[in-house]
Amino acid sequence: MRGTTALGMALLAIAVGLMLGGCGGGGGSTGGDDDDDDGDGWTQPATGPGSAVYDHTGVAVYQSGSTATDYWLYTPTGPVPATAPVVIFNHGWSALTPSYYEAWIIHLVRKGNIVIFPRWQSYVGDLNGSSFLPNAATAVRAALTRLETSGPVTPDRTQVAVFGHSIGGVLAADMAAAWATLSIPQPLACFSVEPGTVSSATGVTVANDVTISDFSQIAAATLLISLLGEDDLLVGDTLARQIYQESTTVPAANKNLLTVHSDSHGTPALTANHLFPLASVDGANVDALDYYALWKIGDALLDAAFRGTNREYALGDTDAQRYMGAWPDGTPVTDMTVQ
Repeated sequence: MRGTTALGMALLAIAVGLMLGGCGGGGGSTGGDDDDDDGDGWTQPATGPGSAVYDHTGVAVYQSGSTATDYWLYTPTGPVPATAPVVIFNHGWSALTPSYYEAWIIHLVRKGNIVIFPRWQSYVGDLNGSSFLPNAATAVRAALTRLETSGPVTPDRTQVAVFGHSIGGVLAADMAAAWATLSIPQPLACFSVEPGTVSSATGVTVANDVTISDFSQIAAATLLISLLGEDDLLVGDTLARQIYQESTTVPAANKNLLTVHSDSHGTPALTANHLFPLASVDGANVDALDYYALWKIGDALLDAAFRGTNREYALGDTDAQRYMGAWPDGTPVTDMTVQ
């Protein structure tokens, strides 16, 4: 059948892409810095959201197990804080370990956040979509309980954010909408990056796809960013726009739909495809798309939600929000567009 072939080919492309894009990484590393270690000319911003100004020198990593309801925990060290805000980081389809996103995760932790990385899938290729959200919520609850009983850092349940990429981007929005039903803390911020489902990625309706919540249930006070890549040919823009448009309780001042653009001014080109958020801890594939579209926006969203600062970097169609840095020769990278 044509549909079955298309589904198989698309899923294979997702899995291969994740493996190629997510090589490297490892627990306990201190992570990114502002050095151009790979010689590509990109340097991390010196100040502000997304910058190399860190409160902590390293991280501690804990893995609970390897089932669909297990999780990884990342907590700051050097120094170890008594308490810290929590970022729930939901991975993309079949990216079952944090290595695929570890450069960004380490950055978030060194900024002073606990990161909970729920596994939510049983195995690579797991298509039991209706279980993904409850699995992730179970993992989050277990991770919070461990932190509160065993440390090393006590989670601040009043300062929680949900981030996610691909199917994880859908799960992030689901958690922001259904947190009470899921018995997890209410997220103050939601960052949904290139959200998509297996159905949207393949063009074939999958009967047991990931849950799509009622996004009108996302609270008005939630700060919400839905982000899409200009050249994301895998999941496109449907879910990103749906999350933005259907989160009707959230006022316009508290949310934006961002489009990250590709830019071929230099070599290698910056390509805003579905795999651009993947970046291993060695920093070899970290570039302006990471520093400005993900790290800057994510940091600023947390600052605005938790501390009431740096809102102009996260929301409002400002110069600071749209800015994407510059090529090594000083030419500005194409700005994000904001809705």
